[in-house]
Amino acid sequence: MKHGDFSVGLDLGQVQDYTAAAVVQVQDRPTGHLIRMPDGAVVEDTRRYCLVRDLWRADIGTPYATVAKAVAGKLGEDRWTKAKLIVDATGVGLPVVEMLLGSGVQRHQMEPVLITGGATAQPKIDERGIWHVAKRELASVLHCLLQERRLVVAKGLKEAKTLERELSAFSVKISQKGNDTYEAAKESDHDDLVMALALACWWAVWTEVRPNEPLRLPSTHNGYAKLLEETARAKARKKAIDRMDPWS
Repeated sequence: MKHGDFSVGLDLGQVQDYTAAAVVQVQDRPTGHLIRMPDGAVVEDTRRYCLVRDLWRADIGTPYATVAKAVAGKLGEDRWTKAKLIVDATGVGLPVVEMLLGSGVQRHQMEPVLITGGATAQPKIDERGIWHVAKRELASVLHCLLQERRLVVAKGLKEAKTLERELSAFSVKISQKGNDTYEAAKESDHDDLVMALALACWWAVWTEVRPNEPLRLPSTHNGYAKLLEETARAKARKKAIDRMDPWS
């Protein structure tokens, strides 16, 4: 994903759960530093932010066919045609994936995800084109974004308060065997919006391409003065963006 792109996380509820969706827009903000790419090019460094543009929850018991048609309708709108749908394919999810395809969602628009209980396994994609992602991985992405203040929720969203309650109730539980699970603290609590948001944010972060070589510029470098000027301009742009309202 690149700056300005959208990802839509879809968590499918079962008998006692809501079906929820979260729309995230990627924003790559300059850090004010320069870095060297593996090919030797010097570029401006950025950090990825996730801007929550919309939150949606279907009533408990809403037929999956109705959900599929609603999601397909959203993705058919002009502003969402390039959005990537990250759908929970765990449990009832795979049949709903087929419903989404039958409702008009294109296969290239969608990334099905089987949420696993693994602790350290890296996300992988199988021969069917389905991702296998540990729930710990999804929770860790959200935790990191929140801790670093890189997750921003748009003002005025109808379900924003619900998301806030779900995030407050979302916790880690350690079993007697030492295994960790990530879910709502009480059975009466829900985590549907949290999981939808985690899916959208995971894709946004997972698809970010970041260079891995630090910038090293000796003071005798011929273009050193020019690079210092570029660094100063980069820092000035960062300060200007920090002062901006991300929703303006």
